[in-house]
Amino acid sequence: MQRYETIRAEDPQTIQQGIEFASKIGYQGLIIRTPPGTDIHREDFAEISEDFNLVHAIELRPESKEQASGLIGQYRSECDLLVLRGASSPLNRFAVEHELIDVLSEPMIHGGDFNHVYAHAANENNVCIEFGLRPVLQTAGGSRVRHIQNLQKLYELVQDADAPYVVSGRASSPFELRGWRELNALCEHLFEDSGFFETGIKQWKKRADRNSVRHDDDFIEPGVRKEYRSDE
Repeated sequence: MQRYETIRAEDPQTIQQGIEFASKIGYQGLIIRTPPGTDIHREDFAEISEDFNLVHAIELRPESKEQASGLIGQYRSECDLLVLRGASSPLNRFAVEHELIDVLSEPMIHGGDFNHVYAHAANENNVCIEFGLRPVLQTAGGSRVRHIQNLQKLYELVQDADAPYVVSGRASSPFELRGWRELNALCEHLFEDSGFFETGIKQWKKRADRNSVRHDDDFIEPGVRKEYRSDE
């Protein structure tokens, strides 16, 4: 099984450091999260590493639905995965209703609401909900308790709606990367679900592979491709 973790990076040096550390702790690939407009492009990844799998994800952080719409049109074709940071109820709803969004991140991190209506919309539009474990890993006391409660609420909603999801440690630097066994153990403790982490971590690569097919010039729609005609 190929396990992928995510890391925020804006320059080749950070990516290279992430590769070196991630390979040592059991990962076969990294999702490189960048903000819009950086100098990092997926076409550069082959030069950065030939032996380690890299996937480019652009994470949008809009302040409104109108701004989000413009950013989607601008950056959808520039990356392997398009992530939208929710953090408010209107943006959460916008994301789960938009088929061009791959992943909704941080839906409840700053008081944003997420409910069963949004969870079912995520299912219908095949938008993954991200379970970002960084707040649990990086905080303590009452703040950590609140983050755990939010994740457990999110878990119940996603499971009830059978919505797709991804899991990550949301590392903001190579030195914040955690081994997959540690993250798996944390998920088992939080959700009492032994298969939850493996399913969520596989979904990153699965979604990227789906999008690579959609970028194929022969792709028309799921299950339909252009007819091949020989030159002979």
